[in-house]
Amino acid sequence: MATVVGWVRARGQLRSELDDAAAADVVWILTSPEVHHMLLTTRGWTRSQYETWLREILERALLPDATGGAG
Repeated sequence: MATVVGWVRARGQLRSELDDAAAADVVWILTSPEVHHMLLTTRGWTRSQYETWLREILERALLPDATGGAG
């Protein structure tokens, strides 16, 4: 997860208020096999629904607001 965060930060796109450890924790939690299992198996989401949700939630959690605000 630290590698992903480093890649995003190197491109200047990580929220300024997040340190690398906190950002890695967000990625770790949201991409965990447990969350994947709960949504697809327990809740019956499709793979497409999961992928769309994951992309959107990671963008909201990690990237600066497109309007220039912190989020």
